[in-house]
Amino acid sequence: MKPSNFREVKGMPYTRKEYIGGIPGSKIVRFTMGNTKEDFEYVVRLVNLKEAQMRHNALEAARVAANRVLEAVLGRKSYKLKIVPYPHQVLREHKRINVAQADRFQEGMKKAYGKPVGVAARVGRRDTVLYVEVDDEGIEAAGWLGVWGWSRYGAWRRADSRRWAAVMADADISGKDRRWFEALEDFPDLITYNAFQRSGLGEPALAYEEGAGYEWRWVSESAWHRYRHLRRLVRVARNLTRLAVGGIVAVRLSGAAAALINARRDAGATRPDDLSAGTPGPRLTPWWVISPGGLSAGLVIRW
Repeated sequence: MKPSNFREVKGMPYTRKEYIGGIPGSKIVRFTMGNTKEDFEYVVRLVNLKEAQMRHNALEAARVAANRVLEAVLGRKSYKLKIVPYPHQVLREHKRINVAQADRFQEGMKKAYGKPVGVAARVGRRDTVLYVEVDDEGIEAAGWLGVWGWSRYGAWRRADSRRWAAVMADADISGKDRRWFEALEDFPDLITYNAFQRSGLGEPALAYEEGAGYEWRWVSESAWHRYRHLRRLVRVARNLTRLAVGGIVAVRLSGAAAALINARRDAGATRPDDLSAGTPGPRLTPWWVISPGGLSAGLVIRW
């Protein structure tokens, strides 16, 4: 089964492990990392926006990714990282034979109870998934965790919207471009979309060929509105990701500008005493490096 089958919170909790046999172990190695003996000034939290179940391997992947970035940027003694939820919920699955012509041997069973296949944590709305404690110099590195969280939330909502279109609009979503998914948001079916593009209000070149796998038709008005809502959440997540990145870059730029001003102000005091009186003073050259990890800035001092 796919991870999306375990994402929704359904039914009562299934957590009485003393009565359940054969439960696979959790892959979470540690819940707290970094420097656990010191108190830091700031706390950055990753908050869940929708009630869901998070599997143990997803929490472990988040821990490894966050810890790798923080340890490389700040050092092991400059932060504290903690995974908050614990995977108590036992996940069940009624496995079927995965061979050719399996329907000859097994047809499945309605509302099957299933056997334990893993564990997950039930996380409520606005609950903290993980948090990082840092000082002044570590706020930027912890801010990248927010960028990662919003980008993952947007990818999650984008996948949900496309699956919703495949089921409720009877659409073939494989191999489609972004403009086609935007058309599903604005028009109830392909005929209406092509009629608009071929009229004086649209562009005839943007019309899709009928009978080539581009057809769609929403089963109801509520299903169409639900797709619009999911697409709106994707745009919100994308804008918040850009806003977070812009804030981090702005902090870097302001810090570099302050360093440049201070270096120019103190340039006379940093000149070596053994240089002759005719030697010119220091020349400050700012440098900028843009990489996938962010924007770096600094100063090069040449005599």
